[in-house]
Amino acid sequence: MGFPFFAAAFDPRGADYVGIATIPAIIGNFVFFLALPQLILWATGRSRVRGA
Repeated sequence: MGFPFFAAAFDPRGADYVGIATIPAIIGNFVFFLALPQLILWATGRSRVRGA
């Protein structure tokens, strides 16, 4: 579970596997989704400047 980085796993009984090893993935997901809107705005702003 987790996008774009795998941060958790669940087995068929519903037990989760989250621990200290998943912290980098959680941080990576946070940074990715924090930066994604900025990248989209930068790309659309850049294309508008080129089109003008």
